[in-house]
Parts: sequence; C-alpha cells; structure tokens
Amino acid sequence: MKMKKTTILTLSFISIMIAGTLVFLYLGEKHKDVESLSEEEELLEILQGADEGKNDESRMEENKEKPINIIIDVKGEVNQPGVYRLTEDKRVIDAIDKAGGMTEKANPNQVNFAEKIRDEMVIYVPSEDEEMEAPIVTAGGVTNGDDKVRINYASENELETLPGIGPAKAEAIISYREENGLFTTGEELTNVSGIGEKSWEKLKDLITVD
Repeated sequence: MKMKKTTILTLSFISIMIAGTLVFLYLGEKHKDVESLSEEEELLEILQGADEGKNDESRMEENKEKPINIIIDVKGEVNQPGVYRLTEDKRVIDAIDKAGGMTEKANPNQVNFAEKIRDEMVIYVPSEDEEMEAPIVTAGGVTNGDDKVRINYASENELETLPGIGPAKAEAIISYREENGLFTTGEELTNVSGIGEKSWEKLKDLITVD
C-alpha cells in the first residue's frame, strides 16, 4: 500500500516538473518572439528614418541648385521684342533666342552674346543703320551713344570704370538699386553710402539713368 502511494507521489511530482518545464519553455519562446519583433520594429524605424533623411537632403539639394527667375526687357532688332522671364544662369544669347532671334537688319557686332543676364536688365540689339552712332556697348545697355554709363543697368565691373568708384562703392550702388528701385535722376547717387557732392561733380557728366 505504501509502495503504491509512493509511486503515485513520484508520478505526480514528475508530471508537475514536466508541466512546469513546458510552461517555462513556452514563455521563453514567447519572450524571444516579442524581443525579435521589437528588434525588427526598431530596425524598420531606423531604416525609415534614414530614408526620410535622404529625402530631406535631396530636397534641400534640389532647392539649392534651382536657379532664380528674373525679368529682362529685350528691345531693338529682334523678332519678338518684349519683357521675358528667364533664369539667372542664362546669357544674352538665350534672351535674344527667347525673343525670336535677331532680324535681318540687326548688327550682331554690337552685341555681347556671352554676357550673363541680370534682373531688370535691358538688352538692346541695334540695327546696321545705327553703326555710326553705335555705342561701345554690351547688349545690357551699359553705355549709350554718348559713352555714358547707364547706372540703372551697369554691372559692378562696369561701374568701376567711373572715376572714384571702386569695388565697395560699385557694390553699394547695386545694393541701393536693388533695394530702392531704378535711379530716377543721376543726382540720386548721392544717397548711396560713400558718394557725396564732390563725387557727384566728377560723375554727373559720365552717367545716365536712361
């Protein structure tokens, strides 16, 4: 009788141990699955974050490389004179092409096709009949027939050809022009920092606002 009772207790103990082992193994596998899933989710988030970062960098690069639109006025011997919108990386030849190209009467020898365009620039293509009066002029209209510098359209280098105008003053003139609009009178130059009445006296016969 005692032996039978001992056997039953032994079997019960073994059953409990087996059941405990199975439960432990089950919970261990479940924990591993949860950990594995958590690691996969974390990795996925990292990859998604990296992709988003690349996309942001790509968009920033595109914005940096995108040229700015500017407005120019093409006049004279072109087939379709008028105001055009172009990107700032274009040159005079591109603006003339945009205006339908030059007419048969145009004098290409008076045009600097390689000059880079700028905002509010006037590009004038003279005719062959104008050759004798012709300006020593770039297509941007930096000077007119009197060899005067057109301060509303002159570049920094062209402004520096004037007496007393160095890089700093030329840059100040362009900054004033961009912030306040085109000059309406030549004397308005005295509003530019560094240019006083004495400078104006030297410049007044050498510039024009045309």
